[in-house]
Amino acid sequence: MMWFHWQGLHNEHGPQKGVIAANNAASAKQQLLLQQIYVRSLSKLPKKIGTRHSRQFLPGFLFQWQSLLEAGFDQQLAWQHLQRNCQTQAEAEACADVLRALTQGSSIADAIASHPNLFSPQLCAWVDVGESTGRLPEVLKGLVNTLELERERRKQMNDALRYPLIVLAVAGLTLLGMVFFLLPRFAEIYAQLEVSLPAITEAVMQLERPNTQRKLLMGIGFAIALFSIARALWPRYIASAKVCDRIYRLPLIGNWLCQQHLLHDLDMLLLAIESAIPLQQSCQLVGQHAASGYWQQQWQTASAGLSQGLTFSQTLASSNMPDILLQAIAAGEQSGQLNRQLTFAKKQVTLALNQQQQNVMHILPTLVLIAVSVIVLVLLLALYLPLFQLGQTVR
Repeated sequence: MMWFHWQGLHNEHGPQKGVIAANNAASAKQQLLLQQIYVRSLSKLPKKIGTRHSRQFLPGFLFQWQSLLEAGFDQQLAWQHLQRNCQTQAEAEACADVLRALTQGSSIADAIASHPNLFSPQLCAWVDVGESTGRLPEVLKGLVNTLELERERRKQMNDALRYPLIVLAVAGLTLLGMVFFLLPRFAEIYAQLEVSLPAITEAVMQLERPNTQRKLLMGIGFAIALFSIARALWPRYIASAKVCDRIYRLPLIGNWLCQQHLLHDLDMLLLAIESAIPLQQSCQLVGQHAASGYWQQQWQTASAGLSQGLTFSQTLASSNMPDILLQAIAAGEQSGQLNRQLTFAKKQVTLALNQQQQNVMHILPTLVLIAVSVIVLVLLLALYLPLFQLGQTVR
């Protein structure tokens, strides 16, 4: 079964558009004709959905859903409208499943959970909370804000890393070009001269040998493979509380990564509090979908402590949470304005992390350029030093 996007003209209702499931284009036109719709255009929806499209799809989709509910649409009409604006077959199938679930009296969370490529388990859990509490529009609004914040952080990180990575890539290609194309030319010249070479030149000339170049390529390939394996295993490392705690202890990057994961969880915690979910249940919910195993353990500990009568600040006192957040939690509990205090403290932590990130990213390109310049200087000095010595000998 395939999905098609169509635009047509109805005898009574005028211009219309939507999506329809059919075995082929001819069957789709036949079905629309039976509904007294004369098709003007018919196009097959793309089947696969990429990661980038999925990230861009969710905020807009949830915002439309929230807007329709706030405008007074019931769930059936809202999802029919969402289905008419689908851009991929995956979206159309998800909308069809939700409409089928609504007809059968099932929950929306269960219906969208069968489409993990579009809706993450974390999102399904929050939709379930919104349905259970009757505050689905408020939950959707909070989810949209949270996704926008995460996308903005991701964009800032990509923008900050773009220039250093470009510099590193160009520098790497330059060095490889010198090793594989420039060194062999100078090696031929020195072989014809039959003179003793300086030690630095002898060392650099080792790179011209096929055996050495083969080892160099093998080393680069091994580094790339090691990076790929580490990236593939990264979610497993982060999901382990013990391993994650060790990662957080690494200099520079450890504390930054810890705070980034904490900010993600705080967004979820603020969303739960704004949705009128009790604090103990909010911590339990955040712990189920925490950004790392370490913080998952901390939120679960906080939930257990709250159920035993401890204060929120006491349950998190031994964690890696910044002092400004612990002070805000304590002040919020005493004043009854926990949500307000957490929001202000989270902004301060975000500003501090952004400043730290900008400082590192400003220095990183300079360090890369310095390192590359030193390597190029050594290579050029090794290549031209024998020629200078030869020139002095001729004189």
